[in-house]
Amino acid sequence: MTSERRALIKKTIPFSIIGLIIFVLYLYFFAGIDKILLTLQGVDPFYYLLAFVVAILNMIVYALTWQSLMNLLSIKLAFKKTFLFMCVGTFVDIILPLESVSGEISRAYLVYRSTSENTGRVAASLVTHRILSMAVTVAGLVLSSLFLILQYQFYDPFVLTFVAIVVACAIFTISFLTYLSSRERTTRKLFDWIFRFLEMLFQSFFR
Repeated sequence: MTSERRALIKKTIPFSIIGLIIFVLYLYFFAGIDKILLTLQGVDPFYYLLAFVVAILNMIVYALTWQSLMNLLSIKLAFKKTFLFMCVGTFVDIILPLESVSGEISRAYLVYRSTSENTGRVAASLVTHRILSMAVTVAGLVLSSLFLILQYQFYDPFVLTFVAIVVACAIFTISFLTYLSSRERTTRKLFDWIFRFLEMLFQSFFR
């Protein structure tokens, strides 16, 4: 076991224990452990397991899509690492809910450290991946909203306004990412700055 890995274990274990204690206290004082146990008793294990399997398959397909984009850009990375980096990005998104920005930056940094590839190529793979996934999400949201309105005559102003805001924000994000994908120099400078900041942060953390 390398010294860096030992340092990682020493740093992460205390934080993991503290996080677990805080989570248990939150469940006890705010959610109610007795209510959670009562709810779990009424859960059908088959559907719960099915949802878990579908979530894993979704992660695998998502990772395969990203790896295909990296292969097109001549970024060589084993699928095992691609899937692992996807999981890390998802975990970071849960901890730092910044509309997937934190997860994307984490994935980019991990690929950069693992392959030492050009930051422009790494950024291009992530930006293209995000554009494709958001385009599918927006298309599904618009079509389902239209179906809800036309089929069930649903005209709740609050819900329709909320959906319109979500669609507008998604379109703005897609437009911004498309702009970045067409400006390689700007994207490279942005990610270079982010990577330098992260590297400085991690180096000070592991000292």
